[in-house]
Amino acid sequence: MDHDPSASAGIPPHVTLMYPFLPPAHLTEQVVNELERLAANVTPFDFVLTNVREFGQGVVYLEPEPAEPFVNLSNEIGRRFGLLPFGGEFGDVLLPHLTLAMPQVHSATQRIADTLAPVLPIKLHADQAWLMVGDSKTRWTRTRRLPFRGVSLRDLTDFSKRWPDGFESPHGFSVKIAEVHYPAVTMRYTEGDHHIDVYAEALVGFLDFVLWPGSIDHCSRPHDSEQINDATRERILERIEAALEFGAYNAGRNT
Repeated sequence: MDHDPSASAGIPPHVTLMYPFLPPAHLTEQVVNELERLAANVTPFDFVLTNVREFGQGVVYLEPEPAEPFVNLSNEIGRRFGLLPFGGEFGDVLLPHLTLAMPQVHSATQRIADTLAPVLPIKLHADQAWLMVGDSKTRWTRTRRLPFRGVSLRDLTDFSKRWPDGFESPHGFSVKIAEVHYPAVTMRYTEGDHHIDVYAEALVGFLDFVLWPGSIDHCSRPHDSEQINDATRERILERIEAALEFGAYNAGRNT
């Protein structure tokens, strides 16, 4: 499958709220504070990725339901900063979507739909937005998490370094770079008495890692019969990424 080029440039699967946004030089603390305020007005919500769709340009995507929370936040950002989604090229109002593949022939769209059919619908929970800077020709970097109303991100920013390449959070979990057989790496996520090994690839210099979300499907013994759902998988990935960032590593995902 030919994925969105932004995936290989460091952006995980996502629903875009406003692109393009402001140039990096204009992302002042005042701008970021206003984005945080807008996000803090949003109540966290559940949504479902239901159907494979195709835009007229041949872009294949998953449709989130309900669409309204994404549209409402996009509209608020647009009003505050005088922007339209995709510069208004496709209308004044966002059509929420999670891109799967760039322009395809119709037969490829059906193939993608058939491949995903066994796992749809995918149930997810939204509790934050991200501000990202970069481009798909080089790399995208997350510069700020924007929590929704009542959400604390302390468990994604508050770590101590307990062992070499091990990071412990006071919020009940730890992350350790457990095994390295370059370029293969195993990250060990521990929460209580549950241990989960997450596979990753180390890039040149051992300062960048690409996590493999598909490796997060069950716990280690004695809890190996417990399956991991999509929401839990996303929570684990976010916590591993945050721990690695605390350790001055860069983390992306294989999609």
